[in-house]
Amino acid sequence: METSALYGLGSMLGQNCLTACVIIANRVRKEFTKDYKKSVELLIENSLERLTT
Repeated sequence: METSALYGLGSMLGQNCLTACVIIANRVRKEFTKDYKKSVELLIENSLERLTT
């Protein structure tokens, strides 16, 4: 929901948008990430590294 709003607003303003998400649960398999905070930190670090190089 939030992503579609971001893309819609960005499109109206003529901007490019990007979302990056961490998957923390596979509800079908009933598997969950034990340390989601670490996954979020890695996503942020990797995203910033790719954006700045």
